[in-house]
Parts: sequence; structure tokens; C-alpha cells
Amino acid sequence: MALKAIITSYIDYGLNRQFMYKIKINNTKFETYVAIHPIAEQAIKNSHSSDQHFKNELERVASTIFEGSYSNDVKGRLAETYITTILEIDKRVQFKITGKQKTQNPVYNLKRQLQTVVKFLGNSLPFENVDLSKTTFFLPLSPNYPGVNFLIWDHEKKLLFAFQITIGNLKDHYESRNKFTANRSDSLVNKWAELCKIKKIKVIFVWFAPENFRDRDNEKDSLYFFNTLLTFIMSQVEDMDSRIDVLQKSLETLMQQAATDNIIVDDLKK
Repeated sequence: MALKAIITSYIDYGLNRQFMYKIKINNTKFETYVAIHPIAEQAIKNSHSSDQHFKNELERVASTIFEGSYSNDVKGRLAETYITTILEIDKRVQFKITGKQKTQNPVYNLKRQLQTVVKFLGNSLPFENVDLSKTTFFLPLSPNYPGVNFLIWDHEKKLLFAFQITIGNLKDHYESRNKFTANRSDSLVNKWAELCKIKKIKVIFVWFAPENFRDRDNEKDSLYFFNTLLTFIMSQVEDMDSRIDVLQKSLETLMQQAATDNIIVDDLKK
């Protein structure tokens, strides 16, 4: 098993229910295996012979789903898992973070080796002590963690970057983002700032998104890291939407013609 959830289309020979269970994906004919707990998920990942073997499996499954006619939700969830897992394995980042202005110079150039990986449960902060002298990759294991998918502490510049991965409309994620950045003393952004011993302004929220999202986002202070993988996924999604739109228009034309010719529309649909 290479992901939190893998589409299954093969014979079910059974599974170890101490680690996984099978569920049906909403509004589809597919079923999937999911780990019963983040610790079980990690145990499954650790069972692979090497990081490279696990990475190869992940890429094989990801390419099948990204290029297939799966829902936007399935592709979006897989993109989140794929990106965070690759970062965890490779332990390095090279992110040119830009703003609303389409300039060549990035606002931040985050090029670092990830010296420490900290995974944590729940929807707040890690329980363990954090070594602020090392560049750290923070990975929430909760699928409902508010506002962000991962965080990177840059110990050299004393900045904490909080990333939200999305292939959907940015507006759909504003509410979740606001739960992280809320202007309250008990908000997550303030808790993270306190943990890292920095001011709130040093916590940098970044959209991890396809290239065309800058033009769709109306917020003037947004920051982005444009990812080629997400750009590819979005092109696949938009191509599928375009084909669906053509089919719908064709059906409308046929229905209008049917009405003109006194053909029963219900029979045509069948």
C-alpha cells in the first residue's frame, strides 16, 4: 500500500484489519483501503524495503490516477499525499514563492535541506520538543488539520512557511485558511509563532497551487508556490470539464431537435 487511500480494482484476497479497512468512495463505483490510524499508516509505509521502492510505487499509482477520469476530489487528495510524501522522502525543497505581481524575482526563495521531519497528531501543535536550530518539515497527520497541509521552519531566516495544497478554486479554501490565520489569541498562527519563538508576521501562509491560480485569486496579499504537477493535474481536470460541457451542449441540441420532431425526450435519453 503506497497511499492513505488507493483505488482498488483487483480481487480482494483479504487484509489485516488491525491496520486497514475498506470503504466505498462516495458517488463512485470504487472502493479503497485506508489505514485505521496515522500510526498504522506509518507502519505500512515502513514495511516497504526502501524509500526508493516506496517512491516508485507511489509514482506508479499517482500517474494512473492523475491521467485517469477520476473525480477532482480524488485527484486533489492524492496530490496532497503525493507532495507531502515526496518531500518527506527527499528531505529538500526549492520553492520560489511569488506574489500577485508577475515579476521574475521571488518574494521568498526557500532552498533548504529538511534536517528534521516532525509528524504529529491532532489539530493543534506537535507534542514533542522542537529543535529550532534545524530546518524542520512539520507534517500534520490529521486529514482535517485546519488551513494547511504542511509547514517548514527555516531556521536560518527564522521564518515559518505554512503551505495549503489545492487544485480547486482558491475561494473554496479561504474558510479553511482563515481557521489557521484567524486574528485571535488562541488561533493556530499565534500558537505556531509562540512555538517557534517568532512574531506572528513571521508565519508566512503560501498557496501551493497550479500556475493559473494567481489570476483567479482576488486577494492582493496572497503568496504562491506554483507547482508543475498541480498545473498538469489542473489541465487534466479542465480538459475533462470541457469535454463534459461539450457533451451537455450536444445533448441540449439533440433534445431541442427531438422536441421539434415530436420525438419523446425520455425515449431519447434511454
